[in-house]
Parts: sequence; C-alpha cells; structure tokens
Amino acid sequence: TLSIRAFIGISGPFDMIKYGPHFHSRGLGPAILNSVFGCNTSASDAEIDEQLAGLSPTLVLKQKILSEEAINYIPPLIFCHGKADKTVSFESSVDLYRACQQAECKVVKLKLYEGKSHTDPIIEDPMLGNVNGHDELIEDILTVVDAFEIKQDPEITTSRKLVKRRGQPRLAPKVCLRLAAFCNPF
Repeated sequence: TLSIRAFIGISGPFDMIKYGPHFHSRGLGPAILNSVFGCNTSASDAEIDEQLAGLSPTLVLKQKILSEEAINYIPPLIFCHGKADKTVSFESSVDLYRACQQAECKVVKLKLYEGKSHTDPIIEDPMLGNVNGHDELIEDILTVVDAFEIKQDPEITTSRKLVKRRGQPRLAPKVCLRLAAFCNPF
C-alpha cells in the first residue's frame, strides 16, 4: 500500500536541465549543484545532464518513461509557487503541473501566490506572523494535510484551529525581516 498520502511541492526546481544555467548565473556553480543532487562529479557533462534529467520530474513525465502502473502510484500532487520568485520561476511549477495533467496523474492542483518570492512562503511569512489570523500558504497546506490524514489527533486538530483563529505571533521585528529578505540571494 502507498504510505505517502499527498505531495506538496513549494517553489520547486522541477526541471534541473532548464533551470541549471539560471542557478549557475546566481552563484550556484555546476560543481555545487551536481554535488547537491548526488551526480557523479567525475562523469562527462552529457552524463551529468542525463543524471539531472532523471532527477527532474517534469522531464521524466514528458519523456513518458513511466508506465501507467507507476503513474497510478503517484500520490495526489499539489504545487504552490510565488509569482515573484526570482530563484525558481513559477513556470517551473506550471510546467510540472501541465506534465502531470498530460500524464493523467490523479488530483493535481496548482496554486500561485501573487507577490511572493522564493523564500516568502517558507521563511519571511511565518516569521512575520499572521496576527490577522491569515497565512494563505499555511492554510492551504493544513487543508491538504487534513484532507489526507487517516486519523485525526484531537490535540493537533485543536492546535490547528487555534493557529487559524488567533494567528501566529511575529518572531522578529518587521524591519529586520524586510532587510534580511532584501539581502537574501534566493
């Protein structure tokens, strides 16, 4: 049986061949990138590209190398991406979403967030807190988690309701977080 209930991809680089040159231009050199993805660094450039292509879900789906049976094992997929992301364009999530639709993966959703950068949804927004009781990404993630959970733990459910109702406190002064966001290379 499948133990992964759903996959939520947030601001993902889902096509390493397409986005590799962009990462190199932002200071993430080929040696570092290849090391991060576990590529054989003594391999030729063509072999490394082949390894990166195999780690790129968009390319794997577009090349139609997965059997129908394998595609049926893919859990429901949800992609979330900020439209102001300069590190990995939101088009990365759009491309994978379209490839999943063409491959007829089940329950594929795409949510794009206006004005959000690569790190806003995962660093700046949570640290800024949601004093008005609203953090769109967190609410979207909790909705997915709640929908695919087999057994609800009453303590966790109560805590989620409190987070949604009361909001999360700010963890640092807003000016410090904005300065950090400005300096952040991602």
